[in-house]
Amino acid sequence: MLFSRIPPVARLISDRYKDIFRSAGIPYSMLCILIVMILCGFPAISKFVKYFVLSLSVSAISRSIKKFDKNVMNLVQRRIAWSVLKQVVRDPENWIWVIDTTANIKRTANLPGRGLWANSKNEIFFGQNMMMICAVNTLTGASIPVYWLPFLKPNERKKGHTNHNLVLELVDALIEQEWPKLTLVMDSWFDSASLLQALNKRKIIFVVELKSSRKPKTNPGLRVSKKHLVDIFKNLNRESIRCTTREIKEPVRVGWKNLRFVSGQNIWINGRGETSKQIQLHVAAVYNHPKEKKAFGYYATNDLSKPYTWCWKMSRYRWNAEVCFRDLRQGFNWGKLPAKSVECANFSWVMPILILAYIREYDPKSTILSFLEKTKDEELMRSINYYTKNPDNFQIKKLRIRLLGTPPCKKVRITAAEKERLDQKSNLSNKSAA
Repeated sequence: MLFSRIPPVARLISDRYKDIFRSAGIPYSMLCILIVMILCGFPAISKFVKYFVLSLSVSAISRSIKKFDKNVMNLVQRRIAWSVLKQVVRDPENWIWVIDTTANIKRTANLPGRGLWANSKNEIFFGQNMMMICAVNTLTGASIPVYWLPFLKPNERKKGHTNHNLVLELVDALIEQEWPKLTLVMDSWFDSASLLQALNKRKIIFVVELKSSRKPKTNPGLRVSKKHLVDIFKNLNRESIRCTTREIKEPVRVGWKNLRFVSGQNIWINGRGETSKQIQLHVAAVYNHPKEKKAFGYYATNDLSKPYTWCWKMSRYRWNAEVCFRDLRQGFNWGKLPAKSVECANFSWVMPILILAYIREYDPKSTILSFLEKTKDEELMRSINYYTKNPDNFQIKKLRIRLLGTPPCKKVRITAAEKERLDQKSNLSNKSAA
């Protein structure tokens, strides 16, 4: 991809964050170049410098990225959350929170939570395991990460804290920024009695997928025995519900494959801690077939006024966060920038999210990949037009030299050892001549 100028999109994004980067010593022109590098999907700085005419040297870009410390990352993170909050405040009923985990495969030293982790497929990777809260629009399906924290190793945590406490830290951080309390959607990894109890105290409405091995009660009485979820729901009446597409809420073709069957029941689970209390949940068991014995999922909420089908409907929006992570990796090479410092790892993690938040705000209906292709095509045509009209321009000559690899007029560098040998040879030749 050959760019002869900064795309307008990069300038608009830079205008929103230029004050933060200026305070860190990164000038506006350098910020535009960094955003173009992410938009083009270049994981290596050297390759980007080779093809982008207006770019500075590799060392100049590297020095700017090294200024992206934790303070700058936190300020950018808050600005991203603030830009999304403006959209949420306009229509809070159509927004929810989704919490999920994702991998940041980095071998950079001194990263918090750096080590060996297992993902959902039980594959071991080396790097960070990040917990991220996304704001998801239920109308458009747009998902934007607004806050994230790394998983910590046991020796890095506070006493008595687990990685489930990160959920409360994420939620509390957004509430401090005056976010409305949205519905929180989680998967079965977050099925913890202490976590659900803490969210209940904060008056957060949540939807969580329960583990099939959990043993709740159907009555809060002390003498009521606990039962498996399969035994509780196997004889209940089931209601059919039509499936809808994940991103565009339109009904699909009628048939057995497009129907699901839901049965509901109120259950009680035991809380943990000094103020342990039983938590009442509204649970929906979802089946693929009306006579199937075992459900493929159990979805619970603490909002007892909602219908059972609502639990399953909300839980399906969790997939939008996975789509968001996929788009970041495929479109922006998310986390693939070769990182030799913590600042570089922060940069490769935050900058793609910064661009994504802008795209979702001003072009929510388009996909990330289509938006990037459109931007690249427009800039490529501008560049070709510029090159054909100005064949003797200084920038074009500069690009030709870069594409050749080594400039023909480059000065030969001599090391100190080589210089000493040359001096010795010249001294010997002078003595022999004398």
